[in-house]
Amino acid sequence: MTRSLSALAVVLAAAACSGSSSSLRSAAPAESVVSAPRLTNGDEVAAAIEAEYPSQFRNDGVGGTVRLRLLVDTNGVPVEVRLLESSGYPALDAAGDRVASILRFDPARDAAGRPIRVWASFPIIFQAR
Repeated sequence: MTRSLSALAVVLAAAACSGSSSSLRSAAPAESVVSAPRLTNGDEVAAAIEAEYPSQFRNDGVGGTVRLRLLVDTNGVPVEVRLLESSGYPALDAAGDRVASILRFDPARDAAGRPIRVWASFPIIFQAR
């Protein structure tokens, strides 16, 4: 069940990242962003969420969402990560930052289909059982 909760968190996070153009900022004019970055390694991210979830928080039933701001490059790699919204727990925020290091995306694309760098909001969800 733990694995499925993490997988759900990854699905929700991926939807949040790719489903809203309001969470995107591009180096190019905003109207040139046709497709948002799309998470490509959801299973790996789910495993990282499980591995990084502080055991004391999990045991105590404490969860939270760490919202990150990512600069996703043209290769789909976050090259800059900023804390956009804290979970309220420094340990979960640090764990979310560690998870961000393995995120990989199909990059955002412009109207001509070329990959472009964009800022995207991405939640890392730690959900207690």
